Amino acid sequence: MSVITILDMYPSLLNVNGDGGNVLALTRRLQWAGITSRVIRATVGSDWFTTEPDIVHIGGGTVAAQQAVRGDLVAAAPLLKRWAAEEVSILGVAGGFHLLLDEIYFPGATSAVAGLGLLGGSSAPAETRISEYLIGRAGKVLVYGYQNSGQVVDLESPTTSWAQVLVGVGNRTASGTEGAVSGSVLGTNLNGPLLPRNPVVADVILTRAASRQGIEYTTTERHAHADAVAQHAAAVVHERVGASAQLNATERSPLRK
Repeated sequence: MSVITILDMYPSLLNVNGDGGNVLALTRRLQWAGITSRVIRATVGSDWFTTEPDIVHIGGGTVAAQQAVRGDLVAAAPLLKRWAAEEVSILGVAGGFHLLLDEIYFPGATSAVAGLGLLGGSSAPAETRISEYLIGRAGKVLVYGYQNSGQVVDLESPTTSWAQVLVGVGNRTASGTEGAVSGSVLGTNLNGPLLPRNPVVADVILTRAASRQGIEYTTTERHAHADAVAQHAAAVVHERVGASAQLNATERSPLRK
């Protein structure tokens, strides 16, 4: 029997905005589709790198947490780059997004330290903390979340941004953009957490993971019920921030290459 393996990176440290909900959303949606999954929870210094995952999840964490895991993670950068080349989905949320970049300027530091280099750009301290709803358009799909960060992302060409910002801040450069995507690697500022709010994003990740195992991922009525709840939650945010864009969560995949 084929099993989808999810590698959750340092969940005891990188879960500051409830990002563990992303892993829960993935496992539940696989269960509803009749597909078996297993979750490997990495810790610093463990042999997590011996795992052959289909999905890697890197949640958000404080600056101290990012510093605590960075060395362990960056030491395995060549392996993660190989996984990405093999179509393993790698999702970095908030602090996890920053760790995917080329380099990070931590507060108070006089120089940058290396990130994973899976996405081109850098992370630096924000002038003021960002704490607000963020709505973006990825292709024709609206994506929702909450940006809660003391760091900002500067993308570097030819890195492709993931979404256009409709409400909120997103990346610092290029202004008006949110997140970054390269093949099967996605980094985003959206948390709160991302995947329960945006099930269409989860389904793109799961479809790719299932394809790696030679199986088909098909949604059911259980998925539709959860999707309706997420759409209602999105409508509440949409109304609260007064966004003018029309809701549409079904037109096109939000993970563009």
